[in-house]
Amino acid sequence: MEAEMIKEALLETGWKSSFAFPTASRENMKLIELLAEARAKIKEINDGLKMYTEKNSKLEDHLALILNERKLTEQLKLEVDKEIDELEHFIKLAEQENRRTVNDHKRLVDQKKKMTSRLESLENEIFLKSNELQNIKSELDCDQKLAEQFIADCETEHALMKRLEVLNKAENFIIKVINYLQRLTNEESKLGEKRSELVKKLDTMVSKNEVLQLQIDAIAEMSREENKGRQEMLRLWEKTIRQLSDRDEDFSKLGKNYDELLSDISERLARLRELEKLLGSIGQDIKESKIKAKELNKEVSALRSQSREEKADSATTENELQALKRHVTRISEDLSQQCTSNSHLKKSNTKLSMNLLMTENSVETTKRKLENLQTENISTEETLRLVEQELEAEIQCQDLIRKKIDTLKNKRYALIEERNKAESDKKTIEILITGSRQKIQYVEQEIANDELELTRMQKFIYNAMYKLNSLESRIMRMETNKTFDLEGIALEKRVRYLQEQYDDQCQSSKSLTNMIDQFFNEKRLLYLQTDKLKESIQKESYQMDNVNVYIITASRSLDVAIHDRNELLIFFNLCRYQLRRAEEQCRLLKECTLSAEVRSKAITALTRELEVESSERVFKIEAEVRIIKQDTSQIKVDLARRQRRVEQLKSRYDIEVSKISGDEDISFEKAHINLIVKSLMEHTELQAKGDELDQEVKKSEEELKALENTLLVMTTLNENARINGTTQDLELVKSKQDLVEKFNISSEKLKIARENRRILRAAILRFEVEIDSLEEDISKMEKTIASREMDIAKLQKINEELGSKLQRAMKTQTLAKTKALQIKSSLEWDIEIRLLKDFTESVNNLLAFSFKSSPVVDEDILIIAQELFKKSGLKTSILANSVDNSRTSDSKLVRQSIDSRASIAKVVDFNASDVLRTTDEKNSPTRNSVREYSRTRKNTSRPTSTASSATLSICSIHDFFC
Repeated sequence: MEAEMIKEALLETGWKSSFAFPTASRENMKLIELLAEARAKIKEINDGLKMYTEKNSKLEDHLALILNERKLTEQLKLEVDKEIDELEHFIKLAEQENRRTVNDHKRLVDQKKKMTSRLESLENEIFLKSNELQNIKSELDCDQKLAEQFIADCETEHALMKRLEVLNKAENFIIKVINYLQRLTNEESKLGEKRSELVKKLDTMVSKNEVLQLQIDAIAEMSREENKGRQEMLRLWEKTIRQLSDRDEDFSKLGKNYDELLSDISERLARLRELEKLLGSIGQDIKESKIKAKELNKEVSALRSQSREEKADSATTENELQALKRHVTRISEDLSQQCTSNSHLKKSNTKLSMNLLMTENSVETTKRKLENLQTENISTEETLRLVEQELEAEIQCQDLIRKKIDTLKNKRYALIEERNKAESDKKTIEILITGSRQKIQYVEQEIANDELELTRMQKFIYNAMYKLNSLESRIMRMETNKTFDLEGIALEKRVRYLQEQYDDQCQSSKSLTNMIDQFFNEKRLLYLQTDKLKESIQKESYQMDNVNVYIITASRSLDVAIHDRNELLIFFNLCRYQLRRAEEQCRLLKECTLSAEVRSKAITALTRELEVESSERVFKIEAEVRIIKQDTSQIKVDLARRQRRVEQLKSRYDIEVSKISGDEDISFEKAHINLIVKSLMEHTELQAKGDELDQEVKKSEEELKALENTLLVMTTLNENARINGTTQDLELVKSKQDLVEKFNISSEKLKIARENRRILRAAILRFEVEIDSLEEDISKMEKTIASREMDIAKLQKINEELGSKLQRAMKTQTLAKTKALQIKSSLEWDIEIRLLKDFTESVNNLLAFSFKSSPVVDEDILIIAQELFKKSGLKTSILANSVDNSRTSDSKLVRQSIDSRASIAKVVDFNASDVLRTTDEKNSPTRNSVREYSRTRKNTSRPTSTASSATLSICSIHDFFC
């Protein structure tokens, strides 16, 4: 029973029926097959590692290209930063120019205010001048009225001449009275002779009156011509007033235009405010973009912190893996005591599983990196498109800037031409002003000289008239006095001499009248010259208006230039906004490049880690292979040794069996039992160890199955990755080629754009210099305009002064004329009054002399004569029955007349108004008598003026002596 039990146990354990040493089991064969499969998988993994090394080399080349692109982008970034700095400097200069333009605008507003104040002052001056013109017109109307009065006086004098004819008809009555007196006297013949002489004298006086009438007609014609000239002056003044009204309308139009310009300026200011609001909104957008950039930076920092945490987690996982590896090594060391081969296989399997997991992770990371690279390529394409669009926009901006610069050049040339024209106009105006000043000075000198000559001529005429009247009175006295017959011849000689002097004085008076006519002609010429000067002043004022219009046009052109400058500033602000957008895009590109750099660094680090890990794994695998080889060699040695031992045991067993069978059965059974017991003990121990090994083998089989599944998955993934890698490599090569072509095109465009920018910068600098020169020219023009305005104000003041001087001269002329007329009228009135007085005295003396000298004088005749004198209103010194008294009264009257003449002469020399008063007081009864006499004689009209009274006295003397 025990033998059967032992056989069954041996058979179960693998012993043959011959009771030899047990051979290798199926489990060991399976392990050997697994080892062969592991070797094949290790070869495949080595091939995969070679592929990954090739891919890593390609990735390194790609990273080198990316680094080159990064360097180029950094260079572009530096150039763009330089350009941005230059544009910021240009924008600062533009802001300075904007400030200057604002200051210029303020200055122009101040100048406009000054112009408005000046226009108001000019309007006030125009109003004053219009008032002055109205005053002058009223004065001219007064002058015209005076001229009309003078013409009326001339007409009245003509009527008086007609009345003289009527009085000649009335001489018949006086002739009858004289006939009646001739009957009473015997001296009719003598009186006839004297009458003939007086008739001759009266004929001479009549001829003189005719000459005076001709002179009066000439004076009337002169006055009419003067009235015509005054009417022409009035027409000219009306024209000037119309021009002033037109100018007022123009000023109102200019005010309206100024209001429109102010409205335009307000609209432009509103637009500027809107632009400022837009700039504020742009600034807010920039601030929001900055805030968004800060948020993105925060997100980037958060992502970086997450990546750091993930790295820390990966480090912890690696530490955990290392701890697990250590644990596995401990387990393997524990198992190596029992089964070194299984422990080595477990270690190799665990290491292979870890390598496979790491390779899976690396493949996933490479896929992600490839996807990121594709997205980055797309983002770079989009950025290149944006850069191209920005370059096109910049080229369009450059074209606009060139066009605006050309327009500014044309405007600058136009301003230079206008400045030259203004300078030439200024020179001509200055020359005309100097000429007008000289003319005005010459006219003032001539007016002063003419006024002096007028005063001299008036004095001379007054003296001549006074001498003439005194001579006539003396002649009349000499003719009336018959007592001085002896002295008559001498007196006649003297009278002839005085007549010759009188003729000389008449010739001198004619020459003086000619001089006066010349003076009036010169005066007219002076009036014409003054009119010409006024016209020249009007022309100069018109030129000044043209200058003001030119200034207004210049201000408008300046407003247009300011508007263009504002448009340029708006354009520059838009460029600035575009540059800011470009800066933001550059920042995004920088961030992309930085992220790409970080990713490339991560990829390089991962590749290095993969290389290190792959090298470590290869080294470990080689070490494991070596260990496995050593294990296999040891196993082979053990197997050979076991085979030898088995053979030895076989040989020994055969010998022992043969020996036992040959010697003793009892000892054999005991030895056999001992061997069986030992073998059972060893079998139980080996069975326990085998169970443990079976459990470990099951675990290793499960692990190997998992590894096989992972290997299958990895192989499929590797194949897919190879296929996708080849396709993606082709796509990447194509995309790289496209990107390289686009990059070359964009680099060429960037070069062209840089050259254009450099050209534009040079042109902008030139135009800035030209704009500065234009601003300097404008400032100079403003200074010249201000100086010209000062000169114009001075000239206006000078013109006002000259106008006031002319007005004063006109007033002085009018006053001189009025004074001359008053003096003439007063002198004529004084002379006529004296003539009337002399006439009355001569009539009284003649009557007294006739009554005294007549031998036939009765009381009846005296009574009749007194009644006649009373009827005629004459005052006589004839008394009834007293001839002596009459003679004494005659002598008294002669003395009184002489004294009165002397007093009148004195009064006339000093004051004419007093003479008028005294003569009115003294001669009022004589005037009344003459008026009564004229009323009684055929209802003849009463004289109205002093000149008519003088003519009446002359005619009455003529009639009396006839």
